[in-house]
Amino acid sequence: MGLFMTPTPLILFVWGIAMVLGILPNRILWIALPATEFWSRSRRILGCAAMLSCGLWLTLDLVLPAILHSRQSAVRLADTLGWCLLLVAVGASLWLIFSRRPTSTTPGRT
Repeated sequence: MGLFMTPTPLILFVWGIAMVLGILPNRILWIALPATEFWSRSRRILGCAAMLSCGLWLTLDLVLPAILHSRQSAVRLADTLGWCLLLVAVGASLWLIFSRRPTSTTPGRT
């Protein structure tokens, strides 16, 4: 039997590495994003989330077929769990990107 893994986690893992390293241009389709600190931080967060979630997804793709009896069920379960991991990673990334950081306060000011 051949390898039935979907290429999605590997593609997104490599994309995450490129985002963290800043290899990809500041462009989404035809829209150029400004090179601000916000977008740089957002790219790093999204890249780390993609690497973490897709790394776990790739691990599931390799481990589950070895421990479950049915290869087809193992691949289906790995893909389902992988997509769930990716959705959780995107949600956590958005929370980290848009959550307000407490600003430093100076004593005596209210």
